[in-house]
Amino acid sequence: MSGLSGSGKTTVAKYIAEKINGILIRSDAVRKHLGNVSLDETGNSELYSEEMNQKTYERLIKLGEIVAKEGFNLILDAKFDRHQLRKPVIEIAKKDNIFLTILSCYAPVEILSDRLSKRKGDISDATSDLLQQQKNNIQDFNEEEMSYVKKIDTTNNWKEQITEFFR
Repeated sequence: MSGLSGSGKTTVAKYIAEKINGILIRSDAVRKHLGNVSLDETGNSELYSEEMNQKTYERLIKLGEIVAKEGFNLILDAKFDRHQLRKPVIEIAKKDNIFLTILSCYAPVEILSDRLSKRKGDISDATSDLLQQQKNNIQDFNEEEMSYVKKIDTTNNWKEQITEFFR
C-alpha cells in the first residue's frame, strides 16, 4: 500500500486481505509496538521522529519478508512515500521471486482532510494538520517502481478498480 494519510490505504488493505485470505501488517501498529505505546493511545512526537520512522519501516519490511517467505499472502499498510522506503521491498520481491503490487491510494486533499477529521477509533495518530507536510515530502514513483504500481482513486468505486487489477 502507498498513499497519504486519509487516502484509504487501510480500508482498501483490509478489504483485500479479507478477499485473498492475506495477512495485513500496519505500520501504525508496528510503530506503537516499537515505541511501547498502547494501540489505543496517541503517540508523542518521539514516536514520529525520523529515527523511529526508519526503525518502523525496517521492522515492517522484515516482518513482511518473513511472512512472504512462508508463502502467505501479505499486505504492508504504510505510506511508503519515499524511494528509500520502497526500494528494500522491491529488492526483496526480486531476490525471493515474490509477487509484488504497490497499490497507491489517492483522493483530493480536501477529502483526505475530511476523512482524517472524522476518523475515530483507529490506531493511526494522523491528523489533517500533517497533510501538507506529507504532501511536500512525498516522492513520485520512479520508472522501476511504476512497473509495480496500480493507482486507486478511493473516491470512485475502488472495489471495482481492485477487481480489475486482480483479474
